[in-house]
Amino acid sequence: MDLDALYTQLTFYVRALWRRRWLALGMTYCIAAVGAAMVASLPDVYRSSARIFVDTGNVLQPLLRGLAVDENVDNQVEIMRRTLLSRPNLEEIARRTDLDVTVVTQRDRQELLEGLERRIKVQSDRQNLFDISYQGEDPVLARDVVQALTTLFVENNLGENRAEMEMAQEFLQRQVEQYSQKLDAAESELAEFRRQNYELLPGQSGLQERLETARQRLTDLRSARGDAQAKIEVLEEELEQTPRLIGGVMSQSGGPPTNLEVQIAEVQGQLDDLKARYTDQHPDVVVLQRRLDRLLDQQEQAYQGFGGGGPTMEGGEGSVPNPVYADLRLEIVREKSTIRTLEAEIERAGRTVAEAQRKLDAVPAVEARLNRLTRDYEVIRAQYEKLLERQESARISSDREQAGNRVNFRIIEAPEVAPVPSGPDRQLLMLAVLALSIGLGGVAAIAAALLNLTYADTEQLSNDLDLPVIGSIQLTARPREDGSRLGSALRGTVAILVLLGFAGGITVVEAVFTLERYRIVAYGASAGFLLLGGLSLLVTQTALWARLRGNPGDDDLPDAMVAA
Repeated sequence: MDLDALYTQLTFYVRALWRRRWLALGMTYCIAAVGAAMVASLPDVYRSSARIFVDTGNVLQPLLRGLAVDENVDNQVEIMRRTLLSRPNLEEIARRTDLDVTVVTQRDRQELLEGLERRIKVQSDRQNLFDISYQGEDPVLARDVVQALTTLFVENNLGENRAEMEMAQEFLQRQVEQYSQKLDAAESELAEFRRQNYELLPGQSGLQERLETARQRLTDLRSARGDAQAKIEVLEEELEQTPRLIGGVMSQSGGPPTNLEVQIAEVQGQLDDLKARYTDQHPDVVVLQRRLDRLLDQQEQAYQGFGGGGPTMEGGEGSVPNPVYADLRLEIVREKSTIRTLEAEIERAGRTVAEAQRKLDAVPAVEARLNRLTRDYEVIRAQYEKLLERQESARISSDREQAGNRVNFRIIEAPEVAPVPSGPDRQLLMLAVLALSIGLGGVAAIAAALLNLTYADTEQLSNDLDLPVIGSIQLTARPREDGSRLGSALRGTVAILVLLGFAGGITVVEAVFTLERYRIVAYGASAGFLLLGGLSLLVTQTALWARLRGNPGDDDLPDAMVAA
């Protein structure tokens, strides 16, 4: 589109607006009146706010570092800010401010909570400053809601921290008790194991030496038994070669051992052998001891029968027992008794060697079990000590919480009842209504021009019809009609000024008058001023229309054009 076409188009719209300026003004007046009434009917909104400073740094913090639980207070406060408008908190605010008194149904409650959430604003910056505000139609209610929010913000931070600390202390106490029982059980098991396997524990030297000593003793005993067996064989060979009786005379002083003495020697050897293996109360030992006592009694009676000196033969000749044979037999009996004693000792020495070997073989398993028990005990003890440290840290943290020195909440600005409303911004709304009314009035004029199309010049007519224009007939106005046009322009100017004055009056009212009674008077005066301007515009326009019906002018009639 070239500049000439654009100029022609703009000229068309400007002339259309001018020719239908009264329609545009009338539409503008109506829309402005309706918009002003709606703006004036909007309820006042009061805003109440509070500022809270959260001081997370204190003197005890560096002193208790490493002793008390170090919590990220900033994150906790930020989480509390985000959850401040949760449903439970909103219900608590509604309860504290008595907003839930009128709630009947669940839907009413939901609408109440949604309204609170929309009107409450919680903002924070990096300096731990929190702004809590509420906007409502009741200034006292706005103050009460902000006060409840402030109290809830402080109580939730302190209360939740203390509740969490108490829960942590209870949990740690239960864990300490459980691990104390585990530690006692581990200590008892380890002590019992050490007691039962004292000889096999690491550091208890001598087990290998005792095994070697037992083996050497077993070897010695077996060697001694072999020697005794060899000696018996030699004695038995000599015994076979020695006669039992020899001829001769027995002296009065004594003789070879009798059969009773040999029996006593044999029983004595057997008894010594049993005593080497068993105690004196063993049944076999008791029987042999009784038998030996009877033999000794018989020997004593035999000696008494010979007058206390034993048998004697004076000068008698004949066969008598060979004393050498008796000595050999007695020696064989003694050696057999010694062999039986050695066999008993060999059996005990074998058991000793086997026991020492068993203990020595069990040392690796005992060491492994000891290491496992010690490791379990050390793990339980280390965990128990950690729990004790954390329990003490929790106790110190709880004491710090009770002292109230971890987080300090300082209310910089307390909520107050707002003396003047903070909204709505009627000045901006009135400017918007004025702009909208003017815009809609111009649109109405242009729409009327497009529906009742007229042409301001021959060029536009030729372009739209694509036909050549033969000529145009112009209307020549008389002097009286020129005056009418001037008066019409003046009246239009006055009407516009009246509209602007109304908008300006509303703006001044909102800027100057804050009290309700002054605002009502100012709105009434502005509305009267608008009504007066509209009536004057209507009267003048009616009179002008009646006059133009008698002699119409170019304000209402199009130019007559002929197209060929």
